[in-house]
Amino acid sequence: EQEMDAARLAVGHRSALWQLLRNWLQDFETWCQTQLGDLDAVTVTGQISQILGKVERLRVHLPSNEIVPHLTQLTSSFHRHLPLLQALCCPQLTPTHWLQIQRVPGFEAVESGTCVCDVLDLAGRVGSSRVADVCTIATLASREDRVARRLQEIDDSWAKVSLPLGVHAATAISQRVRPTPILGDLSHVFARLEDSRTLLESLLGSKGDVQLGFTLRERLQTWEAQIELMFTTLSAWQLCQTRWVYLETIFHGPEAARDMGKGVKLFDSVDKLWVKTMLRAQQDCHAVAATTRPGLLETLELCNSHLEQLLKGLDEFLETKRQAFPRFYFLSNSELLASIANAARPRTGQPHLPKCFGDLKSLQFETAAGLNDVVGLVATNGDTLSLLDPVRARGRIEVWLAGLEASMRSTLQDQLLAALRNEATMPVLQWLSAFPTQSCLVAMQISWARDIGACLSLNRLKRRDALAQFTKRFSEKLGTMVGLLQEASAESRGNWAVLTRAVTLLLHLQAVTKELVGSKVA
Repeated sequence: EQEMDAARLAVGHRSALWQLLRNWLQDFETWCQTQLGDLDAVTVTGQISQILGKVERLRVHLPSNEIVPHLTQLTSSFHRHLPLLQALCCPQLTPTHWLQIQRVPGFEAVESGTCVCDVLDLAGRVGSSRVADVCTIATLASREDRVARRLQEIDDSWAKVSLPLGVHAATAISQRVRPTPILGDLSHVFARLEDSRTLLESLLGSKGDVQLGFTLRERLQTWEAQIELMFTTLSAWQLCQTRWVYLETIFHGPEAARDMGKGVKLFDSVDKLWVKTMLRAQQDCHAVAATTRPGLLETLELCNSHLEQLLKGLDEFLETKRQAFPRFYFLSNSELLASIANAARPRTGQPHLPKCFGDLKSLQFETAAGLNDVVGLVATNGDTLSLLDPVRARGRIEVWLAGLEASMRSTLQDQLLAALRNEATMPVLQWLSAFPTQSCLVAMQISWARDIGACLSLNRLKRRDALAQFTKRFSEKLGTMVGLLQEASAESRGNWAVLTRAVTLLLHLQAVTKELVGSKVA
């Protein structure tokens, strides 16, 4: 039975061998009659590899069979010519590549319609160097096809990309006939530029020693130059827009015409170029066309150069404003520019004044229409102060703000003197309500310092009794204030806040008084 199994196995191996040989001969005949343009070299390569594998396995089971080495020789001989067949069957070969192949000695008559059998016959007659030349051409064709497809991807990716445009609204200061277009968010454009630049760098670095076709090289170089130009232009464009927006309000305001005549003329020339550039971009906002327009980069660089010059001059201009009104040092350049630009609109255009004057919330203006006279101040705690001398808010902003400061000082001085005169005669709540809180607190400190100073100026015998009487009166005053605070807490939040500050100050003064008494200054 074992002998029968062995015999059946041997017959099976021989049957497989003959079937493999029959299939090989049929496939070989089919391939030989196929034209290069119709042959699938990849499939043929796979089939040859499978046949060689099967022959090697049969060699183990049939070591003395003469058919096995014969079949091995046939397939190996064909396998040696596969690189040439793969090159000539390359689907990326163009007519230009076929002309290059036909210039190789021995391949003058080879074309896509040539039969495989003719190529096999030719392969046996030409040298390996000629075959290598053909393979190099095919490799170049594959690389050029890959580069061409990647370039097409770049073409497609930029085909519908437009520059995002917004609107820089016309202001009352600039007095423009219509709003000016400005660039929007360019982050997605820059991201696409980086992607295209990376892809082009990989393509330019993948050429190796093989020279791409002239047309393809030209497309690569054109796109490389365009991407770099777009990147440079957009960077200059963004910088120009940032500077232009920053300077536009100030140089179109009345302050600029009065104090920076030359700067205004220079900015007007830049402004005309900028508006012309943006209106042209609005007509054709395609990213590639708009950023590679001849002369655009040079125009933007010129504008940036002028704007940088204006920025330097503007720093000097702002320094003169700060020297004229030192409280402007509390403001940043942009805040000071906004204040200067809105100098003609003091009612609504001065949101940064609280930074110049601590605890100032807003200004009170004359109610008459068309008048910009400042008649009062509103503090952050709600206190109001009517100015003794109203200030006309017009002209140079540093001038009328300096006038406002002087009026504040004289008004607060008058209020402080009035608070000192009436502290002893008016009821506490009425006194605290009649004058600004800060004036009352300062008056309380002045009164304390005056009275304690009078006590300390006496001789030693009288000083102790005077300090004792003063401490008693001061404690009674503090007790009265605390009682009013307790009553006011449930009635008036405003009175409670004022009394809280007063009581806090009195407690501090009481502690100082006790320290003086404890140190035996008496």
